Amino acid sequence: MGIETQVDSFQKELEQMLAGHTIELKEKHEMYSQLFLQYLTPEHESIKPHTVFFKPSLTKRSEKEE
Repeated sequence: MGIETQVDSFQKELEQMLAGHTIELKEKHEMYSQLFLQYLTPEHESIKPHTVFFKPSLTKRSEKEE
């Protein structure tokens, strides 16, 4: 899998995870780094994907923000 495909897949997965949630900047960086490490691993296709968990402090976006 080429790097361009990996970056595209990473962006799509990150957008799906963040859809409908408002999170603090610190939490975004933690999630981003967890997910990005999964894509940085050269043998990522042969390893089990990492699970990224949302913290309970996440709140649904209000309709005004959308």
